[in-house]
Amino acid sequence: MPTLSSLAQVTLPSGSVYEFKDSVARQMIADLSGNLSGAVHFVDETTTPLSDGSTASPIKIPGPNGTEVDYTPQGGDVVIYNDAEYIWSSNSNQWQHFGSAGSLKALAFKDSATGTFTPAGTVTQPTFTGTVGNINLTGTPAGTIAMAIGSGVANYTPEGTVSAPTFTGTGANIELSGTPAGSVSIGVGNGTANYTPEGTVAVTPTVTPATGSVTPLDGVGTLPTLEFVVTGENLEINWAAGTLPTAGTPVDVVTGIESATATATFTGTGVDLEGTFSGSEMAVTGSYTPEGTVSAPTFTGTGVDLEPTFTGSELSVSGTFTPEGTVSQPTFTGTPGNVEVS
Repeated sequence: MPTLSSLAQVTLPSGSVYEFKDSVARQMIADLSGNLSGAVHFVDETTTPLSDGSTASPIKIPGPNGTEVDYTPQGGDVVIYNDAEYIWSSNSNQWQHFGSAGSLKALAFKDSATGTFTPAGTVTQPTFTGTVGNINLTGTPAGTIAMAIGSGVANYTPEGTVSAPTFTGTGANIELSGTPAGSVSIGVGNGTANYTPEGTVAVTPTVTPATGSVTPLDGVGTLPTLEFVVTGENLEINWAAGTLPTAGTPVDVVTGIESATATATFTGTGVDLEGTFSGSEMAVTGSYTPEGTVSAPTFTGTGVDLEPTFTGSELSVSGTFTPEGTVSQPTFTGTPGNVEVS
């Protein structure tokens, strides 16, 4: 492992000398002092509520003449609260539960315990209250039905449909002829341009520049220097500020446009636009199929009196029945019993 050099002081360009502060060594000394004073020692009982991990500080402890005073815990302090022992940790600044100050019986030191228990009391007998239930029966009657025409009022009219007749037309050709008449006008439309005017455009610009004065650099100056020199355990810092740039003779330059105008003129060349239209005889040929409807024929039935007769036999019916109702919940009234644990 290479040997590292160390610094004890620093000398600034002003000539002042400063010593270094070793914060790591100071913290180690402070930790060592805390460990030497962190022995466990009993303080007293406290009325301040404590639990494992509590950060209560200060706490109340007995004072003179039956009073209570505030006490700020230190590392290793032990106090008692509700027959429990707590120790103050200086690392986490909280109370740690580590024991009991009360008297314990023999059962407290056992890993397991067994016993017997017999409950005493009575159980009431449940009661049942039924409600009327429904019985659903199913069956198929047996027999025959005879149908005959009687002499009473008609009670049956046969139903059905009568197909409608169809109509098929024969197409006929229609021929038309003629010459369209009218006039053609020329105007400005919304479609693709199909005419470009001819001519020339003359532009006459006028520009007035804005000027200002600028001072150039006559010399760029020199850069500053910074030097670190270590002699023994002393760090010496040397600093030279350098020189600033020097200004030259001011000159005038253009900084922008103060005003600018332009005049444009257009000289066009006239043209004669003439539209012409030539029509020719027009012949139109098409087909035609006549349309229409054919009324459907109607059907009128004659009513007859149908009087059925039925000859049946005795019907045997079987089914299932599920009674409905509620059963009251039993109740239990107990009396205190003894539990023996050994």
